[in-house]
Amino acid sequence: MTRPQFLYVGDRDWPEFAGPVQWLNDHVDVSFAAGISSADAWLASRDVASDLIVVALRRPGEHAHATFEELRACLPLTPIVCLLGSFCEGEARTGRPWPGAVRVYAHQFVARLGAELARLGSDGATTWALPFTATHEDRLLVSPPRTMPKLTARVAVISRDRQAATALCDALEFAGCPTTSLRADSVALDDAGLVVWDCAASFDSCRASFDRLVQHVPRMPKIVLIGFPRAEDTAAALAHGAAAVISKPFFLEDLLWQVRASLGL
Repeated sequence: MTRPQFLYVGDRDWPEFAGPVQWLNDHVDVSFAAGISSADAWLASRDVASDLIVVALRRPGEHAHATFEELRACLPLTPIVCLLGSFCEGEARTGRPWPGAVRVYAHQFVARLGAELARLGSDGATTWALPFTATHEDRLLVSPPRTMPKLTARVAVISRDRQAATALCDALEFAGCPTTSLRADSVALDDAGLVVWDCAASFDSCRASFDRLVQHVPRMPKIVLIGFPRAEDTAAALAHGAAAVISKPFFLEDLLWQVRASLGL
């Protein structure tokens, strides 16, 4: 199967973008352009159109709206996705984001793109390929959850918040995953195939109990949920044994994709 062709425009060495860039290198054929002018030259020399253009934004206003229009003029049917750093949080309310842009924060990118690539492989298109005038709400309305084979591995949900644990169990069971809500020190963890660990606050606040979990079941994949994680939060969770980090809030499809990826499915 031919790997998707991507163009990445912007700073690939920015710390927040390290995870997305590594994932792109591992899963797609990606070319890099430092700026819009070099991207235009690269696109003009190509015989085959790219499947996706990723424009990395470290801060609001890093690229003028006119530069996006130049990219769209070169490949009018190719989706353009803005990979956003943490400085861009709130830009949609207080700044002037590019109208109609698909906006994905760095801490959401891997799961979101993974789900979209799975959709591209099965349906031949992604929800990002809608007309430029489509709003975020439009994309949600026309993108029903993909039908996936049911998972057989039991998922253990660990959360200090009873409501959060119940919501996670209900959502996973609705998608076909058998689940159970447990304490971090529960011996019943041995019967699970994967752990979804919900951090009520930062990863630092639950690091000690998470380390005990890792000692108890070192080989079991563990997905950590953190609210708006920074690059250092993600790095710390992965260094302490997490298989993946999901940013809260999240789409259920993002979580399900990460569950399947962590189980090697």
